[in-house]
Amino acid sequence: MIQDLEKLIEIPESLNTVESVTELFSTLSVKKFQLYPDSLIQTELQRANLTEDDSIKYAATLINSSISTQQMTGAVIIRRLLSKETGVPFQKVIQANILPTLIQLIPFSDEQFSCEVLWIISNFTAGDKNCVDYLFSQRSLELFNFFLEKSSSIRIFEQMMWAVGNIAGEGPAYRDEILYQINIQKIIYFLNTFENDFSERNIKTIAWCIYNLIATKPLPDSNKISLFLPFLQKIIIKHPRDEETLADAMNSYAVITDKIFDFENCFNSQFLYEILSLLDHSNTKITLFSLRTIGNYSTGEKIDRNFILTSGLFPKLIQFIDSDNKAAKREAYWVLSNLVLVGNSCFSQLISSLFFEKFKNTFEFDSDEVIKEAIWVVCNFSTVCNFEQAKWIIENGILEIILRKLLIGSVNVNVIFEGVLNYFKFVQQMDTKEILKYSEILENAKIQIGNNKILESILQRLRDIDISNDISMT
Repeated sequence: MIQDLEKLIEIPESLNTVESVTELFSTLSVKKFQLYPDSLIQTELQRANLTEDDSIKYAATLINSSISTQQMTGAVIIRRLLSKETGVPFQKVIQANILPTLIQLIPFSDEQFSCEVLWIISNFTAGDKNCVDYLFSQRSLELFNFFLEKSSSIRIFEQMMWAVGNIAGEGPAYRDEILYQINIQKIIYFLNTFENDFSERNIKTIAWCIYNLIATKPLPDSNKISLFLPFLQKIIIKHPRDEETLADAMNSYAVITDKIFDFENCFNSQFLYEILSLLDHSNTKITLFSLRTIGNYSTGEKIDRNFILTSGLFPKLIQFIDSDNKAAKREAYWVLSNLVLVGNSCFSQLISSLFFEKFKNTFEFDSDEVIKEAIWVVCNFSTVCNFEQAKWIIENGILEIILRKLLIGSVNVNVIFEGVLNYFKFVQQMDTKEILKYSEILENAKIQIGNNKILESILQRLRDIDISNDISMT
């Protein structure tokens, strides 16, 4: 049946003097060659009614020939077989020992053939872990560094990114191995060199690949993955129309900036305002990743106070707190718990944004996970507030609300007590009724949780104030 295969090819009328597929391919120009092979080969295989085993044998014969067009035809046949949605014959192709031959031909082949071989490798990486192990055993990934060194083809680069992303998706061990084997600096150089030549499809593949490299915990070496930040930043600023691309880029940026501590060059003014605009995005994933990124930025030592206080960030965060999205609420409170540490000048932002009204609603209607993050906002602010602000928080019952939630399992009581202690260093002018109210609440807390050094310090401070007030009254 294999011998009859070439006789069954359907020849276009313009080439009706050609008698075989090999001769047909050799007569086509490069442009036409890229247009015809798949349809021609598919027609061949269907009309010849070859079995899968015979197709693989025929492909192996073509690949082992010395004629480049035959080698190309064989590669396309194997690629098509490995692109099936079900019943992919990975093991049969492995047993035919085809891949090592294809790899050996790469240095002597053109871009089209290289793309076909990389496509075959990508198909293997989409298989199970045994397929990926086979690629490692054949040292197939050395090809990537070869192409990064020798090729300027975006098509080849994109095909490599598919393979890298698939391998990384198999788990942290495979991800770490590929990061070890591949020259990441060369990838970054290629990204920077051809950034203006990438299509949206190229960008989508690259963003997906980068995400796969950092998505699996434990996270890889931050020195390597942080190299992707400048390119990710460019993707985000350009606002790709494909939401999945933008979500992958934003997610990667959030994960990487959560891992590293040196934010230099990670957040410039233009990028910060771009992230701020994404908080209004209709895609929930994108808004959550943007929230996380802003939160990561707020944990840095060198943050732009002017941006924090004048950009309109606080009202946007309060909108999330007022939403029905539990994850967004939790993230927004976490971001605010970091932002309040910039100084007591943010208090006016909290007041004007009606934060404390939303804060009270949270304690009444939301889950313990959300309440825990809300508590951190008020407790962190206690380290930077002034007397008037502390007095306002005490007199408006904010601390009372928190103290009545002492037994939330996910909240460390010491966090609450330290916050209360910080606020109470300003309460010399509290009236006796306020002191007695908090003394009663805290004495009850002592009964519930037992002895606690911080709690005892608070109680002693209240007792001292109470005694002082009694003395002044006499």
